[in-house]
Amino acid sequence: MKPVFAQRLTAARKVRGLTQIQLATMAELDPSKVSKFEAGSVAPSLGSFRVLVNALNVSADYLLGLSESIGGGVRGAALATMIDGLPDHDRAVLDDLVRCMARRAGSDVVVAKRNRRGVGEAG
Repeated sequence: MKPVFAQRLTAARKVRGLTQIQLATMAELDPSKVSKFEAGSVAPSLGSFRVLVNALNVSADYLLGLSESIGGGVRGAALATMIDGLPDHDRAVLDDLVRCMARRAGSDVVVAKRNRRGVGEAG
């Protein structure tokens, strides 16, 4: 059985719709390293781990198996802040766009609706 990190890395890459080569390019790593990380034959250095977390926009806890939530890390928080700053109409348009994209991708992800105060509601 592969280590949790290897399983989570593979899952996160697939969720993001990336090939190993695309992930390696984004993370500025050798593609063979990504392959070895996913196979569980090599553990990443701290530096490689950090760039993988950033490239995949996932939480470190998810990759380490400490959380079931794939998370979004700093980028996710920054994106949420930007979305919260949008006018209500623009947030509604963005919500519709994300829902449409999720349906097209065959995703059953529930996208949070935001009310006027920016508080998430399951939708």
